[in-house]
Amino acid sequence: MKNLGLYANINSRIRVKLSRLLTGEQWQSLYKSSDVASLITRLSATRYAPWTQNCTPETFVESIDERIAHTALEDEKKIASQLRGNSSLFVECWAEESDIEYIKQALRAWQKKQPFNPPPSYLISGRYDIPWDIFNPKNSIEEIMLSLMHTPYGKALSAARELYRKTNIVFYLEAALEKDYFKRLAELAESFSGADKSAVIKLLGLQIDMYNINNLLRCKLYFKLPPEQVEHLIYPNGRFFSAEKFFEAYVTRDTGEFLKKISITPLKSTLSANLTAPLQDMALLINHLLKEILFKEIKKMLRGYPFTIGVPLSYIVLNRWEMNQLRSLTWALRLGKKEDIDQVRQENPLLTAQE
Repeated sequence: MKNLGLYANINSRIRVKLSRLLTGEQWQSLYKSSDVASLITRLSATRYAPWTQNCTPETFVESIDERIAHTALEDEKKIASQLRGNSSLFVECWAEESDIEYIKQALRAWQKKQPFNPPPSYLISGRYDIPWDIFNPKNSIEEIMLSLMHTPYGKALSAARELYRKTNIVFYLEAALEKDYFKRLAELAESFSGADKSAVIKLLGLQIDMYNINNLLRCKLYFKLPPEQVEHLIYPNGRFFSAEKFFEAYVTRDTGEFLKKISITPLKSTLSANLTAPLQDMALLINHLLKEILFKEIKKMLRGYPFTIGVPLSYIVLNRWEMNQLRSLTWALRLGKKEDIDQVRQENPLLTAQE
């Protein structure tokens, strides 16, 4: 009964937030923008009106990354504070996505011997004290790891130390951080029961599937890694896509066979009809289909039993997705590439669901 009262209270607030997300009609209007100035005008009639005040197209573009990170984290921290127990811990852990992204940026800068500007406190979750000055190019990877051992990030990086030493590929360090992040979320998911556990495992499993398939596509198209190193890029606890499927798909040379291997249940019919298409072209389609699958699962969850953590989690995912979509549109308009704008529009599952 306590959980019912808790979720009834927070979910009524979440439903208000959900009602403020951009509608399909509003997205259609935004896609008609001819430039960033036009986009700002159209956004002034949406929940993003505060972002448009006293700004020029240049300052809007410059500030959008920080605004997105700040807005998403502020929402997630507030939601976590309104929950209790494992539900609160799960949302707090989910919010670490921002911390990990900044650590990945810091590692890239460190490897290139470039300076790294630490993020302000309002752009990170604050769950762990991260000494950002350790990413000094003069420090070794071992010194960085040791300075992070009081956090899960130090242990995660240590797991990839030998592989990084052999290859000098920072992508392995990034993957180790993400793998540990999803492992910790999956462990927390197991602590739930009933409808809460079902909702968490479904959403988390789909997120992991998206990361795994995108990692696989990146490896096939760009990295050309030896098969024995691929296991380090497979994240466990996916909903449809297993480690066995990942490895089998990676070692397959024929594009058609590769697409068959990654045809998880929701993708089968579409991929089966495109077995002869170039993999580069299919990568965009697959990415769009994965987002559409996640979007449909969220819609189903929001129509179902309301007293679960699935409702706040659905909002968190939709909120981050919407702002990332807005970022992509902003940059496409800034660069003036119509084909990029068309691609951003085609990747919007909200419009696909309506058509």
